[in-house]
Amino acid sequence: MKAVKKLIFILLTASLFSACTNVPVSPTKTPTMSPEEMMQAAQETAEALRRETETQWAIENPSPTPTTTPTPTPLYTPTSRIPLIPPTATEEPRPYLRVGYSNHTIYEVGNPSNWNSFVPLSNIYIEVCYTNEGSGTWNENYFAMCTNKGGSIIMPDDRVYLGKTVSTGQKACFSFQRVGSPNTALTTYCPVFQIFTDTGNPLTNGYESACFTIH
Repeated sequence: MKAVKKLIFILLTASLFSACTNVPVSPTKTPTMSPEEMMQAAQETAEALRRETETQWAIENPSPTPTTTPTPTPLYTPTSRIPLIPPTATEEPRPYLRVGYSNHTIYEVGNPSNWNSFVPLSNIYIEVCYTNEGSGTWNENYFAMCTNKGGSIIMPDDRVYLGKTVSTGQKACFSFQRVGSPNTALTTYCPVFQIFTDTGNPLTNGYESACFTIH
């Protein structure tokens, strides 16, 4: 910009000198250009030089061509969500011997529908059952017996053998055919029964209390 202004100043000075040299010798002789025309010519010349200078600078200093940023292509686009697979539950190891459930049945011998209205000296039947929840098999020599008669009469009063094998999840039942009261007392009796292995060891949780009332 300073160069252009300096150029304009030089042109204007040259024009003034030119005007002075073209002063007519004779009053009748008219100058070829007026001062206004010379000023306009100088401005047009300066403008042309400015444009030429800018064009030359643009040629020598081209603007860098903008480059487009490449869009990365995804390596893999899933089309559907992969379902989560829950972990497989691992079953806890079973003890070799375990009683999982026990129950009993009571009714009057010869009258199965009567299971709660017993009179003195009634002949009562009791069946005690245990479920094998261990990993081992109970053999035919496993047995059950009454470990606490609770004042009642229990027959047989010794061992009642299983007489078969019972695998995991199966039930073992033992029958006591003659149960009752030893006298005419009106009371409640609660004999307790226990299951044992073939070597005579009681199974944990292998007991069952079977109560009955004499009315």
